[in-house]
Amino acid sequence: MELPSIKLNIFKKLEYFLVLKELNRQFDNQLSILKLQKYDTNSRVFKNAAYPIWEIEKKVLFWTYAYHKFINHELQSAHFKDMLISEEESKHVGGQRNIFGNLKQHGFAKLSEDGLGCIITKDGLAFGELLWYLYNPKKCDIKEDVRPDVYWDIYKTNYLLSRKSLGWVILQFQLLSMYLITVYVVALFTLEILTRLDLVNNLQKIFKSMPALSLDIFWIMIVSTPFIVFVTSFLGDFIYKWLVVNNKYRYIERLK
Repeated sequence: MELPSIKLNIFKKLEYFLVLKELNRQFDNQLSILKLQKYDTNSRVFKNAAYPIWEIEKKVLFWTYAYHKFINHELQSAHFKDMLISEEESKHVGGQRNIFGNLKQHGFAKLSEDGLGCIITKDGLAFGELLWYLYNPKKCDIKEDVRPDVYWDIYKTNYLLSRKSLGWVILQFQLLSMYLITVYVVALFTLEILTRLDLVNNLQKIFKSMPALSLDIFWIMIVSTPFIVFVTSFLGDFIYKWLVVNNKYRYIERLK
């Protein structure tokens, strides 16, 4: 029997977060290009244009992490309604074959022989966990009388995974703390080399001219900033999981 691995791996989580941000950016660009195409008011679709799929893939992974009880069982289009994917939304991107195919290309799923079903991989489940942490489904009203400009109108769906959550802020702060630590390490290494080459005399004179107490406070603030940012985000992460993430099931059931 294979048990799940439980460990604190902040670097892997932030790596997935960076991948998510890049895929979101790519989707936003593709959607902007789509909205520039000619729109057929009769069929209510953009003509001769490919609809990007990533937002639908996210719904699949989001649902799979929390609701897919038998991990090795294939996902089919029959699950789409539970995933908050509308029929029109699926049709716009070419149906389940394209949706599952894209999940495979991203390394999140393995396809069935006919390509009409898929099994989510471990990477897909891990990514779904991140999406579950970050996203909240949002119910939207479709407007049929105007040229569509937002996702739910373009794809004719009543549900969107909203990117606005405290989880985004927390991970951004954790990412910032990792960047700061990296910058500090490089800066200290560079300073050590410059000191050995006797190239920092002027800088030393400036610091020596400052009051001792002010200098101590300055260095304490500089050195402690990334750790303060990380600890603050870690505490925020604990509270956010306790108050929001652990109660997300109830919110989604009420939303439906």
